[in-house]
Amino acid sequence: MNGTINTLIVEDEPLIIGLYKNIFQELSDSNSSFKLHITLNCDSALDKIEKANTGTPFDLELLENNKTQTKQKNISSGEDLGVELRKCFPQIKIIICTTTNSNYRLNNILHTVNPDGFLIKSETDYKILATAINRVLTNQPYYSPSIFNLMRQHICN
Repeated sequence: MNGTINTLIVEDEPLIIGLYKNIFQELSDSNSSFKLHITLNCDSALDKIEKANTGTPFDLELLENNKTQTKQKNISSGEDLGVELRKCFPQIKIIICTTTNSNYRLNNILHTVNPDGFLIKSETDYKILATAINRVLTNQPYYSPSIFNLMRQHICN
């Protein structure tokens, strides 16, 4: 993508947010830059989504998949937020980063959100995350090894 990439980050850990900021700064070049909208919870993310609906839409979203209850809608996890984002911005690229290791939950996320990138945090480092962002922005999906194996098992079954 060229130009400014309007990016929503939903993450509740400040350390991880700092990592994301560093990666996006490193990925910015003369052809593209990232405008980061950082939220710590689903409520503030929903506010930003509402504002983007009447303004500049989001191009990319990094989403943590923790369970959380919101005041505004029936959204109880990052998964629900991802579904809402797809409704509002059909062209958005979604990368989910999660600590979840339940195959049931992971399969459900794959089917409901259909993320462009899906990473298990324990399998992800700085370089892998930067690679995932680059690939997703060039219309190539990126999945952690566990997600890829889960998808292979699903196809085989």
